[in-house]
Amino acid sequence: MEVLYIGADKDIEPIHYFKEYNNFLFVDSQPYSEYGSLLSNVTINGHDGFSRPKFIDKLNIEMNQYNFKLNGLSENLNVYKNNKNNQKINYYYNISLPLMNHKIRKEIKNIKLIIVKCFDPDCSILRNINEIDFLGHYGSVYHKDDHENKNSIINQLHINPHFRSKFKKFYYITKKNELKKFNNWHQFYNYYLIYH
Repeated sequence: MEVLYIGADKDIEPIHYFKEYNNFLFVDSQPYSEYGSLLSNVTINGHDGFSRPKFIDKLNIEMNQYNFKLNGLSENLNVYKNNKNNQKINYYYNISLPLMNHKIRKEIKNIKLIIVKCFDPDCSILRNINEIDFLGHYGSVYHKDDHENKNSIINQLHINPHFRSKFKKFYYITKKNELKKFNNWHQFYNYYLIYH
């Protein structure tokens, strides 16, 4: 089973809650810019103001600390494998979504869970995907009013019953690192409002 985490940065903590999942698809627009493009009109000390040129090196260090070793790479993709628990992370970098949805559309067609933590992706990435679970995390914002992108996953969960029907279960990782399970978005959101 596969898990999608958009805006993952160097965070692999959520994968520890789902041991039954073997394949993780992480996506981030780094290292070249916050928007997945080499273009930027901001420069600092002669460098692109959004660029984090050491991002991949730091990502590799973080992965190694959790026993995920680099097991392959190609353009905009690093593959990490943990032989102890047979988990694999396909990490797609320099991918700006929704502009580059087409670059990962085939890879995500079999996802069973999406992690929405700190970054709220555009809902278009889930256009042809149904019957999935949702994982939220303390420290993230799930209020409707806090979203600039009206087409974001969180905003659509608030306003669009058809979009909500894509999801089977909702999970929330609490401040105490407990995994809570809910049958629908409203239960998830009500819990979040009380305990976030």
